Amino acid sequence: MTTIAYKNGIIAYDSMSTRGDLITNRTSDKHLKVSGIHFFLCGAQSDYDDLICAWFGQDRVKTIPECEALVVDESGTVWDCACNEENIFWKARIGYAQIYAIGSGRSCAFSAMDCGKDARGAVAIAAGRDVCTGGEIRTFSVFSPQVNPESQQTCEICGEALGIFDFKGSVHI
Repeated sequence: MTTIAYKNGIIAYDSMSTRGDLITNRTSDKHLKVSGIHFFLCGAQSDYDDLICAWFGQDRVKTIPECEALVVDESGTVWDCACNEENIFWKARIGYAQIYAIGSGRSCAFSAMDCGKDARGAVAIAAGRDVCTGGEIRTFSVFSPQVNPESQQTCEICGEALGIFDFKGSVHI
């Protein structure tokens, strides 16, 4: 599979592709840009097009895509998306200040970020433990416009100022 990690507006991802226990490519680019939308994909490469079609609401093959993606839309919002067991497309917003990871090395990446590593460092840690993560580690910076302090919202739960991509009422403790 792969490891894709997100922290503080940076997405990091490895470049190794595997099929079963065989490394098929150490220089895969798992970042695709389609109609201004950035997709960072893991899972079955043969299913990437189906997941991208689902994002845009287009018809796709009736089999369930065996892949997942972190997606950055035109506004800079980061999403996790995939299709569930009933082949229903879903997406979940990732807060700007949230840590997140997908792929076979996600547990290692989450732990590394919990211990202070940035997204790139988290993928490097995952590559040391996950046999399906490796090769070059690439990064992508998510656009983060300046926040107007007069329009800044606060969390309804704790009163903390929300980041530009958080939403009112989010839990970000």
